Amino acid sequence: MWTSASEQKQIEDAVYTPDYAGYRNDPVFEQAIRSLLDSAIVPRLSHGARILDVGCGSGDFLAAAKERGFKPTGIDISEAGARLCRQRGFEACSGDFLTAAFGTEFDAVTMWDVIEHLRDPGAFFERSHSILQGDGLFIGKVPAFGRISVELSKRVPRFAGMLLGAPDHVQYFTQKSLGALLQRTGFKVEWLHPPVNRLRGRRRGGSFKRRLGRSFASAIKGISRDGNLYFVASLDQSGR
Repeated sequence: MWTSASEQKQIEDAVYTPDYAGYRNDPVFEQAIRSLLDSAIVPRLSHGARILDVGCGSGDFLAAAKERGFKPTGIDISEAGARLCRQRGFEACSGDFLTAAFGTEFDAVTMWDVIEHLRDPGAFFERSHSILQGDGLFIGKVPAFGRISVELSKRVPRFAGMLLGAPDHVQYFTQKSLGALLQRTGFKVEWLHPPVNRLRGRRRGGSFKRRLGRSFASAIKGISRDGNLYFVASLDQSGR
């Protein structure tokens, strides 16, 4: 399922438009991200902490973070997404996170459902490491897939979209592989167990065929025990 750089650029241009699902209103995400902030992030950061949200979408996390007294900034690969954030009064820019000039260090960098879309997640982890304060935190969430979803997608490739999020998703992690990558890029990881496991709302409506496909995928994911990995990582001061 590996894609070339040019193929990935075509996917990004096609996916991250103003109609992208991640830029739409999602009450489930709005509620879940507030619960996660209150349980796992607010206790770890001081009031007024500077947070950079990578892949900020339409700014729902920025809004929740600002409500809690933080100073959030967003960056998104899509100008459409960054513009939505600015229209809501938040500081946000579009462009390449790896090369963007922020002019400051941050107390936290967050990535919600971003890492699985990256061709080189290690480079993003290293950049996060370089722009964090010495006691800064790298916090995020990625989907995790069980063996049944993976094996079925291998045997029947047309199921990969429903079960694994292909071709938008280009990386697939287990707790072991994600932990190893975080460690290799200079982090000490702690796994979070938030009060809610689902961060995004389910898609609704559509044709009977689409609804049937979603029901099938949901059943397989349940059997496969697919889920999510939530983590908070601190800088490993002992060296890589």
